[in-house]
Amino acid sequence: MPIPRGPVILIRRTNQSAASLETNALPLKECLAKVAVDENGKAFPGIDVETHCTIVGLVAKELVARIPPLVRVSLFPEGVELIAAAHDIGKVNPHFQEKLHRLLPSYVPNSDTTLKNAKPELEKNIGMHGGVSQVALDEEGNCYLAFYFFSNSF
Repeated sequence: MPIPRGPVILIRRTNQSAASLETNALPLKECLAKVAVDENGKAFPGIDVETHCTIVGLVAKELVARIPPLVRVSLFPEGVELIAAAHDIGKVNPHFQEKLHRLLPSYVPNSDTTLKNAKPELEKNIGMHGGVSQVALDEEGNCYLAFYFFSNSF
């Protein structure tokens, strides 16, 4: 499986043309992992996907390092922190991003030009953001997207 490159995410389904599902992707730093809510109940953009996944990976690395070595080697494969870091990479999916952006009070649906073709209702068809994360893994468990995004973080 080649390392993904380029600004386009393409999902093919047998009952729809490929062109109808093509959408541009947001820059990684603009992909939200979370939407937060202030004390007045107003939603605002939370942490981005790259930062969220990097923090998770670093915390996992520290937690695993604190486990006694005899237990650690039998429970956790080497590099397990990368898998932890990769857990939410499916949130870069434009359909998921549009869903989060629609939670923001000033956002008009599909107003971001990179999300103009995004349809949050399609997210269920592809296994939500977890399904997209899983697609990044090949049959041998190699996580190319995670390596591509986070190779300089650990």
